[in-house]
Amino acid sequence: MTDERATPKPQDHWFDGADIRIHGLDWGGPADGVPLLLLHGVGGNAWIWDDVAPRLRAALPDHHVVAIDGRDGGDTEHPASGYERDRFTEDVVAVHDALGGRPMVLVGHSRSGWLAAWIAARHPERVARLVLVDPARLVFASRGEADGYYEGVSGALGPFDSEESAMAWARAADPDARLTPVRVRSFLFGLRRGADGRLVGKLPREIVPQLQAAREDGERVTEALAGIAAPTLLLVGTRQTEGRIGHRLAYADRIPGVTVVRVAATHFVHTDAPGEVAEAIASFVGVSRAG
Repeated sequence: MTDERATPKPQDHWFDGADIRIHGLDWGGPADGVPLLLLHGVGGNAWIWDDVAPRLRAALPDHHVVAIDGRDGGDTEHPASGYERDRFTEDVVAVHDALGGRPMVLVGHSRSGWLAAWIAARHPERVARLVLVDPARLVFASRGEADGYYEGVSGALGPFDSEESAMAWARAADPDARLTPVRVRSFLFGLRRGADGRLVGKLPREIVPQLQAAREDGERVTEALAGIAAPTLLLVGTRQTEGRIGHRLAYADRIPGVTVVRVAATHFVHTDAPGEVAEAIASFVGVSRAG
């Protein structure tokens, strides 16, 4: 367990992207240290790493630990258009440059695992180590499957009458979820108070079809995986259906020399088992203990 009295609190930090301002949480580390960049899943935000990031900061003193809100979540600006995969890539590149450009440890959960794999393939000079935390399926099997998934993304944007009703929706939408304090905080951080007093997503609902469209050429990402040169760690939650586990292991079939670690957790591996996740990442990077 991490001693909460010694746990660093992140500082808000803003980065200039190509066309937006990007909000990040900086957990500290040497300014010239190895960047360790944490990316959240679709529609999420940087606070989802609040149990893992302090552990990594303690375990990796020569790394600079930063999580960012993607253009699809949190306090980063949400333009009316520009949600293609390469725009997300440009955002990560801009943040990496701002952190000094030293080859980084790139960590992505869910859809951002999918994105991080693409970035590692396209920009091998930027990624020293790649960590995929229960990454999203490479390709949706059908349009109906994609529609169903993104209906859930839209539902998470409300409107909700109160925080209690927002969390009731979250419990109903994912009955198997472990709604830890970090996960609750992250979910509520993604909401704002609307003009009518109800809670609505900071991400405008009309953006969701663009996020779905950005996944339609997943075959290009699938083909790119064989070209990933960075050592890669794949964390897979085992408290899921065999089909969902298979979606994650599909990356291992294509990325050369990948290390697979199975964790007794749901899709939100990093909030279900933060100590185990931090330990695995720290050991992979070269330190044996994450605190």
